[in-house]
Amino acid sequence: MTAELVPECLRLESMWCKANDCAENEALMAERRSMTDALKHINELDLRGGVLHVNGEIVAFTFGAPINNETFDTCVEKANTDIEGAYAMINNEFANRIPEQYIYINREEDLGLEGLRKAKLSYYPETLLEKYIVDYNERKEQVRQLWETCFNDDEAFVDLYFRLRYIDQINKAIIEDGKVISALQMIPYPMTFCGRTVATSYISGACTHPDYRARGAMRRLLEETHRSMFDEGIMFSTLIPAEDWLKGYYARSGYATCFRYGVLKKVINSYEQPVNNSVSYLKMSKIDLLKKPEKTIYPYFNEQMNRRSCCIQHTFDDFHVVLSDLVLSKGDVWTIYKGDVLSGLIFCLMQEKTLSVKEILLSDEADLKVVLHQLAAFYQAETMTCILPFAAEMHELGMARLINVPACLELYAAVYQGEELCIHLQGDEAIGENNGYYSVSSGKMIQGYQMGKEYVCVTISELTALVLKDLHPYMSLMLD
Repeated sequence: MTAELVPECLRLESMWCKANDCAENEALMAERRSMTDALKHINELDLRGGVLHVNGEIVAFTFGAPINNETFDTCVEKANTDIEGAYAMINNEFANRIPEQYIYINREEDLGLEGLRKAKLSYYPETLLEKYIVDYNERKEQVRQLWETCFNDDEAFVDLYFRLRYIDQINKAIIEDGKVISALQMIPYPMTFCGRTVATSYISGACTHPDYRARGAMRRLLEETHRSMFDEGIMFSTLIPAEDWLKGYYARSGYATCFRYGVLKKVINSYEQPVNNSVSYLKMSKIDLLKKPEKTIYPYFNEQMNRRSCCIQHTFDDFHVVLSDLVLSKGDVWTIYKGDVLSGLIFCLMQEKTLSVKEILLSDEADLKVVLHQLAAFYQAETMTCILPFAAEMHELGMARLINVPACLELYAAVYQGEELCIHLQGDEAIGENNGYYSVSSGKMIQGYQMGKEYVCVTISELTALVLKDLHPYMSLMLD
């Protein structure tokens, strides 16, 4: 096997992974991560391998490396299961071609797959070594311990997160010596985009144990996560960097700063007095969050959020988490009625003498001034900050990364029918299927090189920024 054959081998592995539901099997995902990294550095690692061709197409590949002077390790063996005998053939041919000095061949583990176990036992192994698996309950506890080591969150919030947010199915981790050393969670969120609702995945809790940092663990984990997202039909990955320097770090994994928010700041004058609800056309009431008001207010919340053209949405279950978090923060939710009709929701937090309005949804934007006046008076605030999708003062917040380029550009082309693009996407190491030539013209997207067209080379980060720049993407601060 040579480096030139690696891309075709990876395409075969991708087909194998889809057929075997890798995304649902942590062991298979761990194997995939290590295999991909190894093949990318096949020359540096001095790996030895081989491929099996049928009619000019690679239908099986394998590679390995010596363990010691007498034992050779077969690290990976993959084959197209539609080709009968492909596994047996690649195994036999490779075993016949390794140097004669090796007395033993280590065939590694069976990954818990019954068919693979049967096949490996048929070679009558000299010995079987024990293996260890971290179960799900232990996994959750380990991820929590890692979170507490890396982040300075209070215990109540951590309890809430691991009770309501965390599930093993969305967790990705790197394990060394039976210990979770790097982890993140992929929280699913719908997003309005080009007149459709598309699937996104929000990166939460990305962290690496201090003893294992600066070794590329998080970079490898992000690559695996992006690969998994692509296989699951996700269009965008999103995140909020905890610190400014992390923007550059995530940019190297394909992310671009796209999400921004407006801030309206107001100093409250002493003469401002509460609006008398008996005469006001708006009826404002603070609701009791402990009575679980989700069912009554979520439909309005969801309707208003969906009106925003490029905006991260909240499912009903997620809305419950948002309200639970607001209770922890001692925040409030207000309803606004015009007559018997719900016409507004406010999510706010009073800290010292500053009122922070984290999200405000109004059926009529003309009501904004009256509503803010009423809130300031109620809390007797000296200053107020109000988060809005647009304002004179805009701030950077979240980042996005394109996961499925062909699907995205098809939607983009349909909406921007007068737009013409000719791009050559390069450098997406996690999702090789994204790389290549794309042209957008007359409402259609064509994938593949076309003679006579001039293509501009772009990275995945640059393309992400390009498709989102005119849509003014918005991500609610209630995600933080």
